[in-house]
Amino acid sequence: MAKVICKNLATTMLLLVTFSAIGPTIEGLCTDAMANSLSLNGFALFAHALCAHNITTTTTYSTPLMYLAPPDTTLVNHPLDSDTLLGHVSAAGALPYQYLLTLPANTTLPTLRHNTTLIVGNDGKRVSFNNVAVVVPNLYIDGSCSIHGVDRPLVPDDVSPSPAYPPRRRFHQISDYILFIRRAHHPNLVDGNGTKEPDLH
Repeated sequence: MAKVICKNLATTMLLLVTFSAIGPTIEGLCTDAMANSLSLNGFALFAHALCAHNITTTTTYSTPLMYLAPPDTTLVNHPLDSDTLLGHVSAAGALPYQYLLTLPANTTLPTLRHNTTLIVGNDGKRVSFNNVAVVVPNLYIDGSCSIHGVDRPLVPDDVSPSPAYPPRRRFHQISDYILFIRRAHHPNLVDGNGTKEPDLH
């Protein structure tokens, strides 16, 4: 695992050097200080994803941003696509951890992902987003952005699994199944309407 992370870190740093050599546009999108802070603290894969999708600083967006970075260990086999990555970036401003501690629990913050918000958890000592804890606060802060390391990738609050079938239909199917079993043992069973079931034997 350590070899894989080191290899990814080396690849990321090589890509960052390559990006910085391309021209000032890429330098503006992915600052050395921001990328170095992420890479040196175990968040190199998140830094690479930000640069690859140009989701950094105010060169792309007109407002200061807050990034929530999952560690490399959680992204080695699960890279972030552009849509998922946008759910880790809030347009609420470059909020430092001290400010986050003052937010009431269940405060919602907008993300760059369409129709997705972050729900703040706060007990006065620790902050979480969508039940994912901030484990490395204030990884990087400047006038255009703040970055906080989180325990694992975020799950959007608007994602909820739908049942395989509506509850009423499910109850009806279970009732039918139970009735079928009971009929096998009691051929003259009366159904819920008071009608005697015909004896098929």
